Amino acid sequence: MTLPALDVVQSWIDDSPYNSWLGLRVTELTGISITFETEARPEWRTTVEPPVVHGGILAALLDTAADFALVGTIGKPVPTIDLTVHYLRGAAVGPLTVVGRLIKLGSQIATAEAEVIGADGKVVAIGRGTFLASAAGAGA
Repeated sequence: MTLPALDVVQSWIDDSPYNSWLGLRVTELTGISITFETEARPEWRTTVEPPVVHGGILAALLDTAADFALVGTIGKPVPTIDLTVHYLRGAAVGPLTVVGRLIKLGSQIATAEAEVIGADGKVVAIGRGTFLASAAGAGA
């Protein structure tokens, strides 16, 4: 399968209001992975001092990256069946990198994982999940 162009994948992100709100910019796409960059917004922060990015935002970033990790294999992002998130440390408000990787592709479901990397280069959260990978269930 031919990889979709980065601008096509970016348009899928931009066409979804929620994903667009995350401010994701596609920076790399391979047959089994995708990388996004975003700037953590001030409204994403908690009231904890020092302020850190809310865990719900980190989970959304992980879910989106894992969904889109299958773009290079099946040509479309796919729906989430389940996702387990592990928070490793607080993410300071600032630039974030999000990487999603395909782990295993089956005929009906796939396993993918993702990580959010803070501005300091350290992983702040990881997620692993199951995604609907059948042709009938996959959709942008």
